[in-house]
Amino acid sequence: MFEKFKKFFKINSLNNKNEEYKTLLDVVDKRYNLDEGIFANINNDIHDLDIYKYSKNIAMSYAYARRTAAAGLFLQGIFQEDDYIRASKIFKMLQIKTYFYNPKDPRNVYFQEKCSLEAEEFLMSYDKRLKKDIVKLLTTIVELHTNRDQLNKIYNYDELIRFLYYFYENQKDKLDL
Repeated sequence: MFEKFKKFFKINSLNNKNEEYKTLLDVVDKRYNLDEGIFANINNDIHDLDIYKYSKNIAMSYAYARRTAAAGLFLQGIFQEDDYIRASKIFKMLQIKTYFYNPKDPRNVYFQEKCSLEAEEFLMSYDKRLKKDIVKLLTTIVELHTNRDQLNKIYNYDELIRFLYYFYENQKDKLDL
């Protein structure tokens, strides 16, 4: 049990090899085209990715994409709250694992912004509408809503994207995204 724990939290397990710079988009094989929509495709395409084979930027970009897909699948009613919470915990764990020694180091902000943009590029390769502000809105709705059961099972993929755009366009001056 302890060996498994050590391996899971070993910071050096995220490689920084002197190899050609790659992004999440470069390493994911896009194979799925499911009826449940783009979030299901993203989730299934990245599900088996061994992030420990790759650099920190791929691991963190993966975490952003996985959390986004989980939020979308939750709002579609495909994922349960526990599924979203698991993806959110993986996201937070990878944020900690990819810190530069001191969480307040300014390089962390730059690194997180870079990974967020790489995740956005990856998400937009599935659907150009999955821009940063829409993704932030999606995860914020799930993160901040106190009664998530009210959110669950109300949208198919296209309805969800239309709702997010409608909400964003009508509320963007009031949102702090």
